[in-house]
Amino acid sequence: MAAADEIVTKAEFAKLVQRDPAFVSRAIASGRIHGPALVGEGRAARIRVAEAFAQLGRSLDLSQQLAQDKPILTPVGGGMLLDDGDSAERAGVHGLREESLELKNKKTRLELERMEREQLRQAGELVLAADVAAALRRQLQPLVSTFDELPAAIAKPLSEQFGVPYAEVLIAVKGCIRQQRSSWAARARALAEAQGIEA
Repeated sequence: MAAADEIVTKAEFAKLVQRDPAFVSRAIASGRIHGPALVGEGRAARIRVAEAFAQLGRSLDLSQQLAQDKPILTPVGGGMLLDDGDSAERAGVHGLREESLELKNKKTRLELERMEREQLRQAGELVLAADVAAALRRQLQPLVSTFDELPAAIAKPLSEQFGVPYAEVLIAVKGCIRQQRSSWAARARALAEAQGIEA
């Protein structure tokens, strides 16, 4: 296992990351390994291990690395995740790979559920509760307006028939209708709660 502060040749670094030397040359040419990770220039340049791993960690795609048999990972807890004999570190790689797969599976499940909901909505089998509530309000509004006309329509004939002042009858009728309306509203709320709909 390489020490984190070690400086090695390109060939030695290639062995550390378990890749061919051409991988290291390409990483340097593309700028994935650069500046403080390099000691010297050209063909004779050597590599500062810790810095090179840090730079690769920032530039390589983690999910692609975890999909490989021998991923290149950055230093963890002072050691490199490179030594085939270190079972604890290999278990760490395995755990990261499992976590990555779990996240991908979760994302796929959520996307499938979204697509199913969209298909049901387009087929008319799934509607938003807010849309239903808005449609019901539009349909019930004329009926509610009719209720507002009821007190006067009831009070006037009662006042004339029984010789009671219209204002007193109107107040009594409005009170009765208000009580009835409150009772209907309570029943509607109970029904909505039973159906799991926000009132």
